[in-house]
Amino acid sequence: MRSRCFVQTDLATAHLVSRDLERAASLGRDAVRTAGQVSSTRALDRLRTLQRQVRPLRSSSPDVRELDDRITDLTRTSTRRDEDIAT
Repeated sequence: MRSRCFVQTDLATAHLVSRDLERAASLGRDAVRTAGQVSSTRALDRLRTLQRQVRPLRSSSPDVRELDDRITDLTRTSTRRDEDIAT
């Protein structure tokens, strides 16, 4: 599952570079769903990297804006869960 998330983020990035924003957002949403099913810091790191590439394009597409929001929600939830486990 973690490897699938890696591939999905890589494909989303490739589509961002080619300005296929709808496809990039679709693949990014798939990556968020996949990352939500596994407990992997590396998967979250990959999503954060994707998010840094998505952020400047937020205003270009509602799909991209939604992807950015989903990544934020997942990483925020995962951070809270990790903090709860540590205490």
